[in-house]
Amino acid sequence: MSPGTRRRQTWTGYFDLVLVGVYISAIGPGLPSIAARAQMPLAQAGTVLTAIFAGGLVMSPLAGRAMDRLGRRPLLVFGCLIHGAGCLGLAFSRSWMEVLGSGVLMGIGDSTLVVGYHVLLAELYPNESGAALNRLNVFFGLGALIGPACAAASLSAAGDIRYALWLVAAGQALAVMALLSVEPPARGRPHGHAGRTGRRHALTRPLFWWLALLIALYVALEVGLGNWAYTYLRGGGIGETAASILTSGYWLALTLGRALSPAALKRLREPVLLAVVCVAALALAAVLLAGAGWREGGALWIALLGLVFGPVWPLAFAVAAREFTDEAGTVSGLLAAAGSVGGIVGPWLQGLLLVQHGAYAGMAFTFTAGLAMAVCAMLVVRGATTWRSPAGLRIPTATRTRAAGSEW
Repeated sequence: MSPGTRRRQTWTGYFDLVLVGVYISAIGPGLPSIAARAQMPLAQAGTVLTAIFAGGLVMSPLAGRAMDRLGRRPLLVFGCLIHGAGCLGLAFSRSWMEVLGSGVLMGIGDSTLVVGYHVLLAELYPNESGAALNRLNVFFGLGALIGPACAAASLSAAGDIRYALWLVAAGQALAVMALLSVEPPARGRPHGHAGRTGRRHALTRPLFWWLALLIALYVALEVGLGNWAYTYLRGGGIGETAASILTSGYWLALTLGRALSPAALKRLREPVLLAVVCVAALALAAVLLAGAGWREGGALWIALLGLVFGPVWPLAFAVAAREFTDEAGTVSGLLAAAGSVGGIVGPWLQGLLLVQHGAYAGMAFTFTAGLAMAVCAMLVVRGATTWRSPAGLRIPTATRTRAAGSEW
């Protein structure tokens, strides 16, 4: 593959992850307008988020398996089209069922794109997959920071977030054109049974299960803390503006952690850095739990948790790409599905504990899930094989990795 082709595919992935970040962070500020347009209570409008995760849960394993059978580009184009259609649907939804249907479409498209670009960039940069996936997720973070501003501008101009959703849909049309502009090379090998054999091989390795549990716990922690930080801070008397700014600081720190991790990967391999940040998250969660009643201090620990949470997702997918080279799509899809389960269960449980039983109960969830995640990370280090040789040296990947783009 020529450097120009690889660069075009990489920047298409960056652009698409910005769009995913924009839409997911714009929905929150737009929920009141969505509820008003669909004539339903605000709490009911929030079920669009459940629909998004449900769509992702169903689609992620299917998308991964299809990528191993059909190649990367067809599924990425499909993801762009379905995600854009879901955004347009939500912009015009006037009933609860239309809102839910649009949410499912957005979740299907979102999960297809996330799985697809994680697999693609891990293949494009086989010797630095951890750094490549962290850079990819930095662009998701940038989109998540831009999304609320786009929502605010649309609310001011139109009274709802339709313009922000139109922007994402138009961006997905541009992404499709970029994907189709790159001619796919000849395939390196047939894919007839890759999905079935890949899944069977993955399920026989304990490492897969530790990675899946780690991803589920991580998404529960990241989304749960991000969604409920505002309520936690407001419960201690912190003002609305300050609580909003401090919550944004969490997401900014998450993005910063992903931006910094490529430098750390020059000294540490992916499984080791994954364990380091998970243990650091456990220590911060313990401090947060101990001082849960002090909301000003809690804001600091929450921001620092965002910083160490940042690299977890891309590092876990990088480890999976190295360990399950021949079935990367199938395994990445299954891991993304595990993340969807965490996203459905974790935020709900943390909110229940925080609202009904107070700050200490809510932060006890963060500590308990953080402890389990740290244990999983240590087991991943123990089970990973491709990052080291018997002498403790990393095994070069160039001799065992398929030519980048052969699955395009």
